[in-house]
Amino acid sequence: MSDEVTGTFWLANGPRIEGTLKLESGTYSLELNGFCFTPQSWDIQPGFIGLSGDPAAITADFAPRTIYGELDGAGPVTLLRAHMDTDLLAHMFGPLVQRFTGPSYVLNAHIKGEDHEVHGIRWTYNFSTRHAGWLQDSPVGLTDGPVRGQLKPWVSEKEPGFELQLSGPAELRVVRQGVMGASTQFLVLWTGCEMAPRHVEIKLGDGNWHECSAPPPGEGKFSRTRLLPLGEVTLQALSRWLPMAFRLDPLPYIASDKAGVLQIDAQAVATALEGLHRRLRGDPRVFAPVSAGAVKRATRAARETGVQKLVESGFDDEDLATRLFSEALNNIDQPSYQQRLLEMASPVVEVAPGLCGPDLSAWVKSMRSIRNDQSHQLLDHFYDEEITQYHIASISGRWVLVLRILLEFADPTRLGLALGESQIFAFALANMDVEDYWPGFSCLQTFRASQETSG
Repeated sequence: MSDEVTGTFWLANGPRIEGTLKLESGTYSLELNGFCFTPQSWDIQPGFIGLSGDPAAITADFAPRTIYGELDGAGPVTLLRAHMDTDLLAHMFGPLVQRFTGPSYVLNAHIKGEDHEVHGIRWTYNFSTRHAGWLQDSPVGLTDGPVRGQLKPWVSEKEPGFELQLSGPAELRVVRQGVMGASTQFLVLWTGCEMAPRHVEIKLGDGNWHECSAPPPGEGKFSRTRLLPLGEVTLQALSRWLPMAFRLDPLPYIASDKAGVLQIDAQAVATALEGLHRRLRGDPRVFAPVSAGAVKRATRAARETGVQKLVESGFDDEDLATRLFSEALNNIDQPSYQQRLLEMASPVVEVAPGLCGPDLSAWVKSMRSIRNDQSHQLLDHFYDEEITQYHIASISGRWVLVLRILLEFADPTRLGLALGESQIFAFALANMDVEDYWPGFSCLQTFRASQETSG
């Protein structure tokens, strides 16, 4: 079908309105020759249009909707998350038209929305099949996690991708984000390159595949990896990643996307590192193999002793003292922030010496202070010293996140060699060196020296 087509459009149980639909790269725009619903915030009278300032009415008008259509000569279409984009002033001097824009559509089918259950999804990427190492792999079963089925290679229009045939129906939003989105994020972390799905299809209950809009692709074709090569991605690795991605979300996105504000960015990374340990390792008991019951008894004794000492010293609110001691001792049998970060970062500095500076313990202490200072707003100034500290934390912490995730799938020796050939990693180390945060120490030289030794 062409990029612009006419047809009839309607909301569920609403009137059918003629209009023109324009499909663009991952988005759409719709102009109706009338109103498929009357906005609550508008007062339309003959020769007069007024606008209410009621926030509830305005919010209701611009809420996302599902719009159905029948395209002239092209069949049905479903427009998802349609937002009204209509200028009231334009109607005072022109025809009454209603405009919508949105990010997602499904061709040749009517579905109820993003909670509609689908039976499969497949998608491609905007690069050559010669880059896709998984194309020769046999299908693998996805047997763990909330979405299960058979994962296999897929090629469309000479572009490589993946196909997942679900063993049971799942909501469209779940498979788009939890399968297609998570798979794409794995490739982003693996290669160090931005990419987006190129062509997307979903399998509905009728047994047929239907085209579904993809996010806007990046400019140009993928040509060269900046970390690990696509040729080493396997279906087996992806089948292990997808169940993990449900547990890790949104940490992989924090690992690759900056917040834009230095304090927020550094705090997000510092918090995500602790979260990564919790998602990967859970809450291992610090006092094992002593029984949990023994720890509870010791905690109770410590609380009672502490409260008694306070009361003896003249503190008269025993209930408050008991509550505060209970809160302070609540997580005593769980790893501390420092312990979690040391466990996450230690294998990373084995493959990337220099990334965390000359002293890993000092690096962990800096990350902890950032997390605490920002969470509790303890800083009363933010000058050059703090800017440098946060800049170093943002760069190094994000790389620790990426590399620690990749170490779940890549051989440490292979990952170390890839880092030695990666320009973006070298620039990250060089950018930290420029800050002179660790006088007399060079992140880049330390890493390069380790490469020469291992080589």
